[in-house]
Amino acid sequence: MKKMLMVLVALLFCSQIKAQQTITLKLNPDSPNFNKDDLKKLETLKKGDFYVLKIENINLNLYKISFKAKDSTIVSSVNSFPTFDLLNVGGIADILGKIGSGITSAAETLPDNTAAKAFLQQKGLLNHANQLMLEKMKSEDFTALYDKIKTEEEILKKLLEARIVKEKAELLNKQKEINELRDEIAKLQSEVQQKLLSYLVLDQSSETYKNLNISTNISKVLTSTNSIRKELKQLGNQLNTQQEEFNSFISQDRFKKILEDAKQQKLLEATKLIESAYIKGIGDKEKLLEPISPDITGNWLKELLYKENNIKTTYTSLPQQFNGDQTKLRIELTSLKEEYALPSYSTEIQFPQRKKFFIGAGMSFYYANFREDAYSVSSRTIAPEVNEYSIVAEDYKKGELGLSAMLHFGMRLTDIFAVNVVTGPALSLTNTVKPRVAIGGGFTLGNKNMLSLNYLCLGGYVDRKSNVYNAGTTYSSKPEVTTVAKLRGASAISLGYIYKF
Repeated sequence: MKKMLMVLVALLFCSQIKAQQTITLKLNPDSPNFNKDDLKKLETLKKGDFYVLKIENINLNLYKISFKAKDSTIVSSVNSFPTFDLLNVGGIADILGKIGSGITSAAETLPDNTAAKAFLQQKGLLNHANQLMLEKMKSEDFTALYDKIKTEEEILKKLLEARIVKEKAELLNKQKEINELRDEIAKLQSEVQQKLLSYLVLDQSSETYKNLNISTNISKVLTSTNSIRKELKQLGNQLNTQQEEFNSFISQDRFKKILEDAKQQKLLEATKLIESAYIKGIGDKEKLLEPISPDITGNWLKELLYKENNIKTTYTSLPQQFNGDQTKLRIELTSLKEEYALPSYSTEIQFPQRKKFFIGAGMSFYYANFREDAYSVSSRTIAPEVNEYSIVAEDYKKGELGLSAMLHFGMRLTDIFAVNVVTGPALSLTNTVKPRVAIGGGFTLGNKNMLSLNYLCLGGYVDRKSNVYNAGTTYSSKPEVTTVAKLRGASAISLGYIYKF
């Protein structure tokens, strides 16, 4: 039983596949047209059969497809285009450029020798940072150094100036790294945008498409964004570390006293500018992370997937079922976005087309001019147990009602008016039912279900007086059969109903 059920399901599936027809619309740039062979196949559709719409040579990233058949509407999906924000970072150099020209490097003011180091050590100023700076000093004797450095405050001032110059140089290097990463992100954005634009080229055999269709892909986007995020994280860590070291340096009490001195406004302003530059650099790092965040990168990848999924140049709809006698199919191809300014296409096809010739069947009532003879037997007693008989003609019965089953062969003159030839059997509705054969022609009114009016020629047997008996003649025995069946023809008018195949 299970095997039989599977066989029946398979047969049903195969029958549906066989019945499914395809409407192919080739959207050639010069002359869009339907496949004529496909349109012919649609004429064979019967109620319950399936058909699909197929559109070739169409860019689904540019066009939206909509088609309506009776109450069903199918619309292709619409994709959104990701946005690309221009990166506005930098400005560290502008901040550092405000540091006054009076701030000079300690390498230009402090000579370097053993005596100088001993002097600084005596003052408690020979820490690691200062020692590194002293290594860059020019070689002079202790006397010259002592003459130039008169007080501890002067030494601290020069060390602070040297630190500011050092921080400025390092921040400018960080600015350069930030600019390089910004350029990498901008380049990646440009490549992704260029790739997405390539999907919007109508003619993919053109040079424009070849120039835009670069090798950027999902793998490259993932690798590049992960690498840039890693570098930005390292850059941010370095800026945070340097900022903490600088703040720790200027927070020492001996440097605080110098910065609080009203005479050292340039140094105070310079330290504040260095602090602002660090804040700006860290902020720029955060700004650079925004356009390559996981959410935005995900939008890029999603859009690339959408476009790649629609790269096929053929659209095929789901199967539609033909449930009526005739279907009007409206197809519209419109620009996915108004800004694309592409030509729109709209057409409507009707199938199956009205066939000029048709065959149908139906029942009709007819009235024919058949004449039937009718005789009665009259008896008269002329002697005991002796009777004589005669036949008496009744009024002639002219005209006959009947019912016919006709096969109609017609030709349409308009959508609802046609002429037809009919033939078929008929039955008389008399006291004795008699078969008839009819042939004729006439007119029909209607579409699928039609009303017909026809002129018929009927053939069949009717009752006629037997030649054995004559009216007015007496007979000694009772006549048994006064009429006999004879084949005759007659004309008729019929009115009936046709169901068109």
